Amino acid sequence: MVDAQGGGPEVEQALKRIELQVAPYTAPASRNAPATGPGAASTAAASSAPSRAADPILSNPEEAYRAEVIEALMDAMLNHSQGLDLAAGEWLTVGARRDDGQRLGIGDTPARTIQISVRADDLKAFLAGQIAREEVRGRMDVRVF
Repeated sequence: MVDAQGGGPEVEQALKRIELQVAPYTAPASRNAPATGPGAASTAAASSAPSRAADPILSNPEEAYRAEVIEALMDAMLNHSQGLDLAAGEWLTVGARRDDGQRLGIGDTPARTIQISVRADDLKAFLAGQIAREEVRGRMDVRVF
């Protein structure tokens, strides 16, 4: 969704990622002049600092998007399943697939289906406060196909 000023949350997030990857500009030192002054130490420290790890969205945007969708679906399952009357031994399963509108055939699209399942017993234990969110998330069965 885009706000009135032409940017949205996605644009702001992308801009922040770029800002983190681009080091602040420092004027190059003259070859003949020694590096002195207040900026010399910070420039030397910045050049010797290890480079940041590459942002996963830049190296593989599809996989980064898929990971965010999986995280959001897992959170939705945990946050909005209180009203479900699941019996012991049952599973709650959610499936999602990106629909890009192309209807050429099932094998003609690189879109993948995400299926996430959680046992009713694990879900009830989480909702009762017996196990932590991260523990129940670890017990969820996530399949991408």
